[in-house]
Amino acid sequence: MLDILIADDHSAVRHGLALLTQAALDGSCTLDFAQTGKEVLERLQQKKYAMLLSDLMMPDQKGISLIAEALDIQPQLRIVIISAGPEQDFAAQCLNSGAYAYVNKGASDLVLSKTIRSVAYESDHYHAHTRKAATQGSAVKEKELKSFSLLSQREHEIVLLLLQGQGIMEIAKALSISPSAASTLKGRAFAKLNVQSVVELNRLAYYQGLHPGGAIRP
Repeated sequence: MLDILIADDHSAVRHGLALLTQAALDGSCTLDFAQTGKEVLERLQQKKYAMLLSDLMMPDQKGISLIAEALDIQPQLRIVIISAGPEQDFAAQCLNSGAYAYVNKGASDLVLSKTIRSVAYESDHYHAHTRKAATQGSAVKEKELKSFSLLSQREHEIVLLLLQGQGIMEIAKALSISPSAASTLKGRAFAKLNVQSVVELNRLAYYQGLHPGGAIRP
């Protein structure tokens, strides 16, 4: 009987993962749940688990840091990250941080069930296979990731407004600057962060845990 911890801040997702996990393992598991990164770590300190199924971005947790913190408590824990983040952007980083597998939330139930079974019963082979595949296919490499700490205060303000979905005209009005100045600051910020578009900016923010409100997840 495998003890498994399911972590996601949405109850519907937790319920769906519970049903899939029970079916994938023919009911030979007991399930516990967590809604935040803090709850995950508390559960791990209280009980030994064979597997953790977790979203990448918990409400109080920065990106992949949860993987390392969980493994510090239980080094043998098999972690499966199930996230909305694109696999080509995040899978390799998660695997290199110690996760056994990464599955996009858009994947089919069959793919997720197969992943859960593989990690539960063929962990070493599956770990090596997925690590190699994800590393080869990764579009975002660790050395290419840039920190938001590189930005000036004004550039940071521009980035936060962009992440909130505002355009140059709206940003200029919000900051009481000209559209030309706003565009220049946006260009400088993009250059420092090594991104070419707002889509790439959002991906970088997602990975590093940047809230549109300005706070970095601890």
